[in-house]
Amino acid sequence: MADRISITNVNFLVIDRNQHMRELLVTVLRTLGAKDIRTASTYNDAKEALSVKPPEIMFTSWKLDPTNGVDLTREIRWSGKEALQFTPIIMVSGHGEEAKVLKAREAGINEFVVKPYAASTILSRMHAVIMKPRQFVKTEQFFGPDRRRTTAFEYSGDERRSGADDDNVVKKPKKKNSEMSQQEINDLMNPDDIAAPPEDDGAHFESDAAGSDKEKPAVQDA
Repeated sequence: MADRISITNVNFLVIDRNQHMRELLVTVLRTLGAKDIRTASTYNDAKEALSVKPPEIMFTSWKLDPTNGVDLTREIRWSGKEALQFTPIIMVSGHGEEAKVLKAREAGINEFVVKPYAASTILSRMHAVIMKPRQFVKTEQFFGPDRRRTTAFEYSGDERRSGADDDNVVKKPKKKNSEMSQQEINDLMNPDDIAAPPEDDGAHFESDAAGSDKEKPAVQDA
């Protein structure tokens, strides 16, 4: 059985321009045991919150005013501030099209959650970033969790990374330009992650349309 995790002492930042969706995610986190949760509704609010206290896990929606969660993620990854740029970032979106998921991955997110979601989905993605953090990779155009995976998908598009480890790159999902299921997204992002403990509470949340002393992930130039 996978190790249980405690998020009681984890510092969270939840960013979503929609108040209802912010409150829903905060409710889920509190139900799972979180106590230290800050929120932001705009890009500027998020930037201020990040400058005051870098979160240990950050959730961001795709849409933000006046920009989006992808741009914010990219800015965090390239900030040059170690306490900030290694922050686990989980994107939450009402749309799971392959192109969006890949774009978010290229910006440097760790995980991607599609609305509507169950509390167990949020728990499993946190379990992945806490219990099996991916090595960070830095290239001329990318800084973030390693996008090379072991077996799940075969991807040969523009985002594919070439090199001696081509046998380990992500393979492209079979469905093109269509909504991906949460499991397909999980497999694309991190197919060899640790399965989260079952939390079959039946609580689903609809769309509207890890500790400060933990070791930082290693960085690999590639």
